[in-house]
Formats: sequence, structure tokens, C-alpha cells
Amino acid sequence: MVGGIGLLGLPANARAQGSVVLEASADTGSGPARSTYPQVIHVYNSGSGIATGVTVTFTPPKGVKIAGTCMVDRMAGGIRSYTCSLGDIAPLQTVDVSFILSTTKPGDDSFTADVTCIEGSSTSVFLPIVTT
Repeated sequence: MVGGIGLLGLPANARAQGSVVLEASADTGSGPARSTYPQVIHVYNSGSGIATGVTVTFTPPKGVKIAGTCMVDRMAGGIRSYTCSLGDIAPLQTVDVSFILSTTKPGDDSFTADVTCIEGSSTSVFLPIVTT
């Protein structure tokens, strides 16, 4: 240590942040078209550090409607992208993103939700849509 500066160029009293490892899973519902189905994306920080600025972003297929608290970005062609800001997630903590999905057409489709944080950890979760 030289003049209060540690070997890594950090102040001698700085503490290591710890690792951030984001994991995601989902509870999905499906059934007849023209119905609504609750969806939940679970975001878990299995690391030892705080995950800051965590967001979940997804773009469902055209014809799928989402009702929830996420910010909506309307894109060309009637496509909508959703961004859910979760804030910080402590180590070993889970935060859920809940929304309602509806579609007017029967069939199988899907989309992926991407989870990211400022520390650079990221993951994705697959959400199937099956309507009859």
C-alpha cells in the first residue's frame, strides 16, 4: 500500500463488491384464444453482490397484448417492446415481474425476456404462448 492506495489502485478501505449472477424462470399460463393468462418472470440474484439497475426487456409477437406496469415502447408495424425496471436485487433475493398476456388468435408462439444489470450479468427466459 502506498499513501492509502491499495495494489489495485483502489482506496485501502474499499471493499470488493462480490459477484452478481442473475437467473430467471417463468410461470406461464395458456388455453383458449381471446382469454387472459397471468405470467410471472422470477429474477434471482444467486451471487454475493448487489445487482443494481436490473431490467427485464421483452418483445412479444404481434397480436399478443400485455397488461402490466412495465414501460411500453411502440415500434413500427404494431410491435410493442416492454421494459420493466426492478431496481436493485440483493444477494439471494428474488424479484417477480407479473403481467397479464392475451392473444386473439389460436396457435403456438413464444418470446424471450432478457434480464440485465449494471454489473454486466445477464440471462434470458423463454415464455411459450399456446392458445387453442
